[in-house]
Amino acid sequence: MQLQQKQVPASTLFLLIVASAVSTGAGHSMFDGVAESLSESATDGVRPNRVKLEIFYKVQCSHCLAFFQNAVLPLLWAELPADRVDIRVLPWVPNITDETACMGDMNCYYARDHMCALETTYEQLVSVASPELASNAQFVYCDLSNVVNGDAPQMIVNKLAMCAARANLSWEGSELQSCTQSGRGWSLLQSDTYQNTKNWAKNLLDQLPKHMAPFILLNGQYLVCDGPQWCSSLKTAYSSEELPLPGTLLRVVCSQLFPVPAACGDVLLHDPNARKVAPATVHGGGAGACENCAEVGSYHWRSSGAASGKVPTILVGAAAILVSLGAVALASRVSRQRSAQGTVLLQAELEEGQPLKEELTSGAE
Repeated sequence: MQLQQKQVPASTLFLLIVASAVSTGAGHSMFDGVAESLSESATDGVRPNRVKLEIFYKVQCSHCLAFFQNAVLPLLWAELPADRVDIRVLPWVPNITDETACMGDMNCYYARDHMCALETTYEQLVSVASPELASNAQFVYCDLSNVVNGDAPQMIVNKLAMCAARANLSWEGSELQSCTQSGRGWSLLQSDTYQNTKNWAKNLLDQLPKHMAPFILLNGQYLVCDGPQWCSSLKTAYSSEELPLPGTLLRVVCSQLFPVPAACGDVLLHDPNARKVAPATVHGGGAGACENCAEVGSYHWRSSGAASGKVPTILVGAAAILVSLGAVALASRVSRQRSAQGTVLLQAELEEGQPLKEELTSGAE
């Protein structure tokens, strides 16, 4: 028997909306009861889906540093089910094919070290729950911070050992140290796996004018993020679809999962870290416009031209998500008992030698 997603009756959608509204004002008991009942019927016979996420960043890109801090690492630390989300993170070096030219291009030069750190996870998408990917991504974030904040090249090299320590990666006598000191990262940038993945993404991005790093592909579609804490739509060369539940990357990924896993409960009901920003005009098209301009301070990323999502599409997406809120309600009760809701990284941690990960108390409204 083939499992498939069921159509949401209008009456079911109405009850879910009412239950959601009640939950915000009069406690969760009514919402929990209604949502649990609806969830049992709505998810019966439904095979859990799987989300694929690919993130490409530039090593000198302020936007990319902010996105790692507020989106990538919190997603990796969210304890999502290992079998529901696959992810790959790669530096973006699109057009350099000569090693001498790479040595003269700082984005390519520093990307070699990042490829060394990502060597164990870059060849294919890996589980979002991979401890190895979490450590590799912390190393990348640490080095990104050093590069973006203007450290001298030799100082950045000297700090690689510090970044490895903070990411819980071995350094002295390790493969990582050997790779960075031998320049093997260049060979990884020239590998068939990297080149094929980069070319696939570039072909897709070339069809979408006026975009800039980081480049986030969700199930093969370009995810439009106006800032490091606000993603709002999906784009292809032929269509644009507004997300029914915009917000942080974690919320967007969770909104794509059906049935909803327990770890997504709170963020779908309330996304306390979401920060919507005013769109800014990007002058000139192509990958790379204004990635380190003055607008970075306000996270004015978004390219000009509003998305033209259709209302029926939004409603259908919202309906599917709301039907899943039976699982959300159960997850929310469990998650509200935890003291840590999200993860936020601060640049001061690097300067003061504090651990990269800081747990925040939940309950922000």
